[in-house]
Amino acid sequence: MTFDNLLIIIFCISLIIYCAYLIIFIVGFFLSRKHFSSDTPKVSVIIAARNEEDCIERCINSICQQKYSNENFEVIVVNDHSEDATQSIVQSLLKNYNNLKLINITDRPQDYAPKKYAINEALNVATGEIILTTDADITVKPSWIESIVSFFEQEVGLVVGYSSVRETQIKKFFQKFEALDFLMLLTATKGSIRIGLPISCTGQNLSFRKKAFDEVGGFGEKNKTQSADDVLLLHLMRKSKKWQIAFAEDSNSFVETDATKSLIEFLKQRIRWAAMGVGQFSKSLNLTIMSVATSIANIGLLLLVGYSLISAGLFQFVILALIVKLLVDFLIAAIGSYYFEKFSLLWFFPFLFIFYMPYILIISIFSLFGNFRWKKRVYKMTKIK
Repeated sequence: MTFDNLLIIIFCISLIIYCAYLIIFIVGFFLSRKHFSSDTPKVSVIIAARNEEDCIERCINSICQQKYSNENFEVIVVNDHSEDATQSIVQSLLKNYNNLKLINITDRPQDYAPKKYAINEALNVATGEIILTTDADITVKPSWIESIVSFFEQEVGLVVGYSSVRETQIKKFFQKFEALDFLMLLTATKGSIRIGLPISCTGQNLSFRKKAFDEVGGFGEKNKTQSADDVLLLHLMRKSKKWQIAFAEDSNSFVETDATKSLIEFLKQRIRWAAMGVGQFSKSLNLTIMSVATSIANIGLLLLVGYSLISAGLFQFVILALIVKLLVDFLIAAIGSYYFEKFSLLWFFPFLFIFYMPYILIISIFSLFGNFRWKKRVYKMTKIK
């Protein structure tokens, strides 16, 4: 067997695994949820904020103006060493909302991931049975809390919510790519959770039982250094066997996030996400297999497209591989666009499909270093400076 044939075999296996996972997620997507909770437990909403002066007021207003009883929920903003007006803006809002609290972090252990430390500090004062976490650039609907809480049946320990890029900000080419890519990711996320193979989630709309968080170890000594608080918690819940994971599929639970402002910012965001995912490989075999298969399938197909231009014998094979991948990817995009009512994004799919392979190449290369910079902090593997 030649080296070229070995590479083609590895590519074929990776493409088959990649397509198989997506088909499984598509099947899972259509599995319906039949039972909901009517309980109205005390809820604590946690927002970890660092240098968020442009959006923190909008976020707090949308969360505090909920239909859920004001006496039954609190909003805790953790100001994580902000160097702008974030603290003063939150302080000015304290007089408007009796259930709004502010925590200022002045010091943090060097080996503690910043967002995990911020969430832990909030949990130390949180009085809610159910914890909802989100980001400072998020806006929610008036029934957000009520909707999320309805998914917490007695055996549910964690609920993954849906988030989308704010439609009014989707203007540039890379922002359309970002919005459709994120939509496809969360479509697969919903399917993976519903079929019992949870792989990923987003911290922009994530909630959990405080009791379940404590039982699975939370962000204790073993888990405090790595970033990816959301994906880590997902896999801790999955491994516990005691608690179930649900996906909040009610439109009232959906939230919106700001689009990235530049192509470089978008790529840095995705490299950060990928690097944090790599850090969770030890927690999930499915995450590892799916991530590796995705990288090899996309990068391999990109290389084969280039090689087929000088080797006529590969042309038909490459065309077949492209068609197979296109059909499976399009199914994910079409299902997500229809279900989450993002029809305007679907026309962009051909462009995403063309650029997705070099995009995966870039993300894969840089994420393997495990280093990234975020909000003026440098993350090097498990060390944060």
